Amino acid sequence: MGETTIEMRLAVLENELQALQERLAASGPAQKPWWLARLGAFEGDEAYEQAACLATAHRNAEPRASDGRLHPGH
Repeated sequence: MGETTIEMRLAVLENELQALQERLAASGPAQKPWWLARLGAFEGDEAYEQAACLATAHRNAEPRASDGRLHPGH
């Protein structure tokens, strides 16, 4: 393969950038992040509320060091 110049490399990069910009424009408007789309999905769900309470109780039952970290070995 022959020696490539900076101008040649720049032309390749510019072409790639143009192709990416065209793909982005064709994909339509940006969608909401997945985590925002799921926000509130369990609102009012009794099973979720019970699971959250149990998880909190379990975390609070774990022994902790004075600085809030779990004791070694737990």
